[in-house]
Amino acid sequence: MIKSWSVSNTRKKLLELSLRDDLFDETTIDFESEEYKEAKKNFGAYYTPVQVVRYMVNKVDDILVNEFKLDRGFANNGTFDIKVESNPYKEGKKWKTEKIITVPQVAILDPACGTGTFMAEIIKLVKEKYFSGGNAVFYKKWIEDKNSLTSRLIGFEIMMTSYVVAHLKLRRVIQDTLGEIPDDSIKT
Repeated sequence: MIKSWSVSNTRKKLLELSLRDDLFDETTIDFESEEYKEAKKNFGAYYTPVQVVRYMVNKVDDILVNEFKLDRGFANNGTFDIKVESNPYKEGKKWKTEKIITVPQVAILDPACGTGTFMAEIIKLVKEKYFSGGNAVFYKKWIEDKNSLTSRLIGFEIMMTSYVVAHLKLRRVIQDTLGEIPDDSIKT
């Protein structure tokens, strides 16, 4: 069991660090400290160096474009309809047992997102690769689209501190890539 960790100490540390630019570097160092070793072992938490994350994110984007032929890889906001079985429901005078649902062509699920490094790097890659130069003017409209990347990035995390850091990191990355504080319509 963790003996010296508490929510109030972590919250205080995060608030102190949020005033500095190196918030995420510092919190990663905290996760590597003795205080978290037992919790990390119990939860299977591992730190992936950002250089490895960038390489993996770039490779997956290349596979989406070159192998799956999805224009713009992670930036693809396309959707398609599929028919799925459902509980019987009445539409007009007929009973139906199938529904048509719309799903994204590209969705990202990170079942153990930790501090959100993979998701943050995907957002950065999309901005740098697909919305640089003259295309930058389209980024705000694209990211606010209901089918945009922020609605297709899904992350789960069991460790509350990591979750909080991931949420803060993603908001900050979106803010940095937009050049302004995102409005509340952008899901994080």
